[in-house]
Amino acid sequence: MTRKSPLDRFLIRIDVREDSDCIFWTGLMSRFGYGRFNVNRKDVPAHRFIYEHCEGPIPEGMYIDHICRVKNCVNPHHLRVVTPRQNSIENSNGTAFDNHAKTHCVHGHELSEENLYRYGTGRMCKTCANERWKDNKEAHNAAVRKWRNKNRDRYNAYHREYDKKKRMEKQCEN
Repeated sequence: MTRKSPLDRFLIRIDVREDSDCIFWTGLMSRFGYGRFNVNRKDVPAHRFIYEHCEGPIPEGMYIDHICRVKNCVNPHHLRVVTPRQNSIENSNGTAFDNHAKTHCVHGHELSEENLYRYGTGRMCKTCANERWKDNKEAHNAAVRKWRNKNRDRYNAYHREYDKKKRMEKQCEN
């Protein structure tokens, strides 16, 4: 008995329908809805296997995106290589997608390149950040002034003692 090639085993697990351009995977599925396929005793995503078979190696760190948005589609013409960031933005209903689409911050400032701080994969409105910094600085300065006024006598006494100690040290050196 001859063992079938991985491609032959792959092809018996697909469903081609006349009503769709997608080629559907009918084999083992992951809990996220993607096809799973065993090659040389290693479990691999079915769409990645067929992409590599048809197009060649996938660059390290890159993702395979389903252009058709059908997770169990293994049509090589519906697959493309994308960065992880591009994948999360284009295929998400989550925060990354929502934030990427924003053109203005919650206070109405335009999120143009000139008005952005970038950090990691995030971004922040410069105008809002500068206003927060000024507010925090003013609050800090007010707290310091309040503490100094409340503790002025103790603060002055401490510095008088400190100055006296420094003068004595200076005299001892001479």
